[in-house]
Amino acid sequence: MILAGDELGQTQNGNNNAYCQDNELSWIDWDLSGEERELLEFVAHMVGFRRRHPVFSRRRFLQGRELADGIREVAWLRPDGGEMTDSEWHTTYNRCLGVYMAGTVIERVDKRGKPVRDNNFLVLFNAHHERIDFLLPEFHAGGGWQVVLDTANAKHPFEQKPYDAGATYPLEGRSMALLIATTPHPALQYRGGEKGASATQPPAAKRGSAKEDAPALAPKAEAGATSAPTGATSPNPAAQPARATGQATAVASQAPPSSPSPSASKPAESGTAKPGTPSATGTDATLANPTQPLPEKLGEDSKGG
Repeated sequence: MILAGDELGQTQNGNNNAYCQDNELSWIDWDLSGEERELLEFVAHMVGFRRRHPVFSRRRFLQGRELADGIREVAWLRPDGGEMTDSEWHTTYNRCLGVYMAGTVIERVDKRGKPVRDNNFLVLFNAHHERIDFLLPEFHAGGGWQVVLDTANAKHPFEQKPYDAGATYPLEGRSMALLIATTPHPALQYRGGEKGASATQPPAAKRGSAKEDAPALAPKAEAGATSAPTGATSPNPAAQPARATGQATAVASQAPPSSPSPSASKPAESGTAKPGTPSATGTDATLANPTQPLPEKLGEDSKGG
């Protein structure tokens, strides 16, 4: 929810109930500075983006249930690529997570009774004060990701950059990033991950394990192979070494398996598909060109839907 004045940086000095303050505390100064105008343009862009994508304006609460063919409408992910468990939602030091929203399986129709369809999005959140490398999910039908927003990029927050599925995204501290899938197939290739792995850096008493894992990230092939999960043969050269002081132990120990080429769409051996997940068809496997900027209007407009 946006309060009038939020789009201009009007803080009301922290007073969230200033209805009776008929003074400078609640008045809006329309003589905008350069910084305030930039914030206004940012908010206007985000409001327009949300209106164009019905996946962000659901008419019911998301429940994470499986829809047709075993595909979920939403999935909550750890930085190591695995799904969050119930116990991890109660871990006090978790500061980083991702949410995958499948816009191609929205259970909704427009005013003409036609199914509403949108793109598939991944939203990454990092409330930690240091950067965390987030392992981007892979798809059964291949494809990759295109960054459409990164709040850490203050000068160009909407700069678009392509990323391969299975690569790590440098999620800066206290920021969020929004990525769009370059394939219409919504089925993710889930990685097993490490049971009980934390979403971010554990408390100080447990940081010793992260430091002990650091030597395993040395550039030597033997050391890298020992830190890879079951089914991997060598560390991914695109993965950046995790820092023991600012990364999750799970990220440091979950090096994704290598592939013959960055564009290979073969699912990782360590991934586990959900029961009933459909196989990729020719249409599903048709990838968008990740090197070209995506059009501004992606998906069906939600007005009147």
